[in-house]
Amino acid sequence: MSRKLRTVLTLVLLAGVLAYRFLGGHAAPDIAPSHTAHVGEPATPTPPRRFGRIPFTPCTLSPDLGANSVEAQCGTLSVPENPAAPQGRKVALHIAWVPADDEAPTEPDPVFMLAGGPGQSAADTFPQVAPAFAELLKKRHVILVDQRGTGHSNPLSCKDEDATP
Repeated sequence: MSRKLRTVLTLVLLAGVLAYRFLGGHAAPDIAPSHTAHVGEPATPTPPRRFGRIPFTPCTLSPDLGANSVEAQCGTLSVPENPAAPQGRKVALHIAWVPADDEAPTEPDPVFMLAGGPGQSAADTFPQVAPAFAELLKKRHVILVDQRGTGHSNPLSCKDEDATP
């Protein structure tokens, strides 16, 4: 196995472990039941879905080009900018949850997707690759994490100094 491949696999594994730890360990998702209003009954707002300690609200993942949009649940996880200073400045990581199909029992452990880079957003990339996840979504939730500085997680915008004005 090449050194580059081992490094990439190690980083993906580390990111998965960290995301798993931040999302509440082994706890299965605490999904609030949906509520359907009957005729003549006032609509009761559905409480936000929760995954671990993160509240999620409905959102639509729309790609920049071509692919169909995907309905999901979006939330943020606040983490220390510097892990060595946990009480210091915080960074909000954007997380999108694509729920498994409601028709079958759901497995307790979700699949996490981190986009490649540099600067690529998992939430913005997912609609393009969603068909590849169709079989997986029958039994598992998919969690999309925009890593620090990407997508909706405090994106870094660098000016191209070589560009002409």
